[in-house]
Amino acid sequence: MAETVKSTNGSDYRNWDLVAKSEYRFELEANTSLAIRLTSGTAEIYGAELALGRLYLFGGECKAAVFTWPSTEYTSDETPMVPLINIHTAFEQMRIRAHRALTTNQPETAKLRPPRVLVLGPENSGKTSACKIWCNYAIRGRNWCPTLINLDVNDGGWTIPGTVSACPLSSAIPTCTPANPFGATATSAPTALSSSALLPVVHWFGHIDPKRNQQLIEKLIRTLANSVKQKFLQDHT
Repeated sequence: MAETVKSTNGSDYRNWDLVAKSEYRFELEANTSLAIRLTSGTAEIYGAELALGRLYLFGGECKAAVFTWPSTEYTSDETPMVPLINIHTAFEQMRIRAHRALTTNQPETAKLRPPRVLVLGPENSGKTSACKIWCNYAIRGRNWCPTLINLDVNDGGWTIPGTVSACPLSSAIPTCTPANPFGATATSAPTALSSSALLPVVHWFGHIDPKRNQQLIEKLIRTLANSVKQKFLQDHT
């Protein structure tokens, strides 16, 4: 249910009451902005839980959805969250088995490895959204520190287009603008929407089309993979 109210400064705001397992979707046009505040219940954006009473700002043609599991109209019951959380549950079971095997010095087998997920799909199919949801749930669940790797040179992720990068995550990925779909790095000026914990390894490719230089992109991916492997080895020793 939606209720439009006039604020003291003359601007309109709406109260949305989301039913369980539904979401409020928004797509901002150019030069527009949106502020959202959770007033009761619980809700999340791409797996990142919203703090009660805090104001969240969105701009830059941002597209996102506020989802709620319990009850808290445009709402939509055609949400992908249920299958995504089922996949997250499978990933979580793999992480728990791998952690148990590591702490008990069991030999590594295919069944005892942590999840390593490759997300493929056409443009605008929800790849970034799925990655953010799975990473945010992993961080929220047992304080895991997943590593997110961005090989889409058309989407700069933490940096700028034309790059490939990898970053360990210890806090939820924010959603505020499509210019930084995975949040802002520590090289940016400090704001309420950036995280100083984001320290990605970045390699410059120089094009937004990987076909422009396939040999170079393959070399950069191998170099990035070696960097991630070295980081894993350092953490496990």
